[in-house]
Amino acid sequence: MVGMRVTAEETMHTVQAELAERFGIAHSTIQLKCHTYQDVAH
Repeated sequence: MVGMRVTAEETMHTVQAELAERFGIAHSTIQLKCHTYQDVAH
């Protein structure tokens, strides 16, 4: 999505919610590595 920014915290909460809903995992420890889109070689 062009122009849309999602923070690492928002992503983490989304992943945790999916883990809880789909697999019943109530607690998870997640590590995210963040960088700007321009820094990534695609």
